[in-house]
Amino acid sequence: MKPGGWLLAFSHPRLYHRFACAAEDAGFYLRDTFIWLYTQNQPKAFSLQHFLKDEEKDKELIELLKVYKVPKVKSCFEPIIVAQKPPKGSLLENFKQYKVGLFNTSVKLGDNKFIANVMSTVSMEPNIDKYFLVEKPKKQEKGIYNDHPSVKPVELCKILIELTTLPDAIVFDPFMGSGTTILASIITNRRYIGVEINEYYYSIALKRISLLS
Repeated sequence: MKPGGWLLAFSHPRLYHRFACAAEDAGFYLRDTFIWLYTQNQPKAFSLQHFLKDEEKDKELIELLKVYKVPKVKSCFEPIIVAQKPPKGSLLENFKQYKVGLFNTSVKLGDNKFIANVMSTVSMEPNIDKYFLVEKPKKQEKGIYNDHPSVKPVELCKILIELTTLPDAIVFDPFMGSGTTILASIITNRRYIGVEINEYYYSIALKRISLLS
């Protein structure tokens, strides 16, 4: 990675702090945290009633367990780590030499506004979705054959790529999944390297890429 290069990675709310600490321990600077906010998701809590054997003895506990479940709520956002490899010299000096390390403020969303560090999938209030509405990907975008459990919208990856790189830069995705980052790289005229250990998802990514080209 070039000096001043960007690390952008989706994480889980419960584990984000570990990711952030690992990035810092690896020598990166934490510059920000972006939030991709959505309202539609599956509840994660489940009951423990089925572990009880004696219904008569545990009658009172069974009643409580109808509403008291494992400590998981419906997860409605994904944090995106925004970390930077230390630049050489000042940010300006680094950008002059390596053409990376600054944010592209021409990237706009909605009502021609510069993006915020919170992006929502649905409209919450008129004043909000004008600034940073990024919807979840629909079947047409994902492909009816694409059953990856965590497909990100191409628009979101496109925004992150345009924000942090110049055209013809190399975008490296070490966990490519079904190839959304690669599609966004092609659309934004960036070069790309994608790595995916799961051959099934890799084949889906290749199909999506071939349909784009």
